[in-house]
Formats: sequence, structure tokens, C-alpha cells
Amino acid sequence: MATEAPAAEAPAEEKKKKPILLIILGVVGVIVIAVGVAFGTLYFSGYYEKKAEIAAMDKVDELEAAAAKAKDEAPQKTKKEAPEATKFEKNYMQMEKDLMTNITGSKKSHGGASGLDDPLRQPGV
Repeated sequence: MATEAPAAEAPAEEKKKKPILLIILGVVGVIVIAVGVAFGTLYFSGYYEKKAEIAAMDKVDELEAAAAKAKDEAPQKTKKEAPEATKFEKNYMQMEKDLMTNITGSKKSHGGASGLDDPLRQPGV
């Protein structure tokens, strides 16, 4: 009977290994399929075609030559002379200081035109 006990344990170990093996093979299979899809997409989109790349480079060179030619033919910029002003001129109207108001909560008094300067008068009374 001592020899039969290890034989009974051996199939149990094989059953435990098979799900792990299936999981590993499944992950490897998914990775292989993903890589195949990526390379297939690149192939069918023309990524590996040298003719298209060469044609694109020729077109870029042609466009660069046209741009350089257009830049050379463009009219030159001319500078416009502006009169020199040595002093800034006032172009606004000066306001009288009596029209200035007090900011809420400030202790400084304002111009006095509104009559709120009276120290006996308090706001809200």
C-alpha cells in the first residue's frame, strides 16, 4: 500500500500543471496573434514599400525647391519712416480730484464733493 499512495498523487500533480500550461500557451498565442496583426496592418498599408517612400521624398524635394524659388522672387520689405517723437503728448482729458471716490473700508477720505466727509456721519445711519 505504501507504493500505491505516490501513484495516486502523480495524476493530481499533472492536473495542476495542465491549467498553468494552458494559460501560458494562451498568453503566448495572444501575443503571437497581436504581433502578426500589427505587422500585417503595416504590410497592407504600404509601410514596407520603398517606391512610395521614394516618391514621397521626391515630392518633398520638389516642394522645397518651389518654396525656395518663391522666396527669392518675393518682393523685398521696405521700411516706412516714422516721425521721431521726443516727448509723449497728453491726449486725454484731466479729471478733477473732487470726482474721486473712496474704496469701501478705506480710512482715507475722498474729494469731498459728495458730503460723505463729515466725521459725524457714519455709513448705514
